[in-house]
Amino acid sequence: MKGPFLLAIPALLALLSTGCVTKREYERLKNDRDALDASLNELKRSQPDLEAENRRLKNEVERLELLAGDKSRNAADASAARREYEAKLAELQKRLEALGTGAGGGNDDIEVMQTAEGTVVEIKEGVLFDSGKKDIKAKGQEILNKIAAEIAPLSYKIRVEGHTDSQPVVKSLAQFPYGNMQLAADRALEVAHFLTAKASTKVDESRLYVAGYGPHRPRAAGNTPEAMRKNRRVDIVILNAPEGSIHGPAEGSK
Repeated sequence: MKGPFLLAIPALLALLSTGCVTKREYERLKNDRDALDASLNELKRSQPDLEAENRRLKNEVERLELLAGDKSRNAADASAARREYEAKLAELQKRLEALGTGAGGGNDDIEVMQTAEGTVVEIKEGVLFDSGKKDIKAKGQEILNKIAAEIAPLSYKIRVEGHTDSQPVVKSLAQFPYGNMQLAADRALEVAHFLTAKASTKVDESRLYVAGYGPHRPRAAGNTPEAMRKNRRVDIVILNAPEGSIHGPAEGSK
């Protein structure tokens, strides 16, 4: 900011030396010099603030660069953890698939499948309960003991779901006055209680929650005896969610 001021001085002297400087011109040049001095003083006063802002911006750039590096490392760690989880899941699925026949169930009584939410262990009604009942049969307890031994060491949330067919509750209506929704919920609760309180290897209760869907998430369409048999089931869903978070049911996953 000193350049214009220095240029103004020779011009002022030149005019003075010729004797041609009017009072108006002199005042204009003086005002210009005063304005330049004021601008220079303002810049001097703002210099510490500008330097502080420059340091802040530099620190922010460095912080963002570090954050970008952390995100890259976190993504790599997450990818490695996902691969490890999938390998363990594949091994778990093999063991779970062998449970039905080993416990006296038929090949179609227990099914293990993968969904968007996670691994689903599907157990048909006939293995666990008598028709219209919620008491777990001995064969069902044997199977649940084996399932508990597999899922107890896991660090994932587990949802126990009860499902029924679409036929209204008749014989046990006095016990389940709210119909299939109540029957489904009570059965899911019985299975969850067995896993957490009665199984040989108990599952941490804080990892489980219960849902009763009644007939509203059928596995098979139609009202044929075979379709209704497939729909009467309990699903144990090992969710793809880390410990500490709960994901609700995803639409269309059943």
